[in-house]
Amino acid sequence: MPQISVTKEQVAENMQDVVCRTEMEFDKPVCCVTVRMKNGFTLRESTTCVDPSAYDEKIGLEICLRKIEDRIWYLLGFLLQENLYQAGRK
Repeated sequence: MPQISVTKEQVAENMQDVVCRTEMEFDKPVCCVTVRMKNGFTLRESTTCVDPSAYDEKIGLEICLRKIEDRIWYLLGFLLQENLYQAGRK
């Protein structure tokens, strides 16, 4: 039976490498996260905070990873739809 949905496992499998770093921009820390997918495509997200004394890179990483996972779901969904379309299953 052909695949008709994207799974959590597929999203996780596509997240091959994760780089997290904190940079200062406009006197505030910014958490920058880049994920390389298994095909080499990269996705990047960033977060910051209102109060620099409350900055926590771990929280920034979690937020960025959730955003990136959502984008991977979207990309894999598009790819699945395209594959079904090409196979004549629309």
